[in-house]
Amino acid sequence: MGRIEKLLERLQNRPKDFTFEEVQTLLAAYGYILSNSEDERIENKILSWNKDIQYA
Repeated sequence: MGRIEKLLERLQNRPKDFTFEEVQTLLAAYGYILSNSEDERIENKILSWNKDIQYA
């Protein structure tokens, strides 16, 4: 069983200690990337997950 499958199985058990790094690894495996807000006026950084879209 690979790392991604193990993370999916772990997530299905709804652990209280599932880390942000584990979420990041899992979503990155499905083509999502983490991006910060580009608006410098916002004091708190906004993190969003964007599907990595490849344009033709």
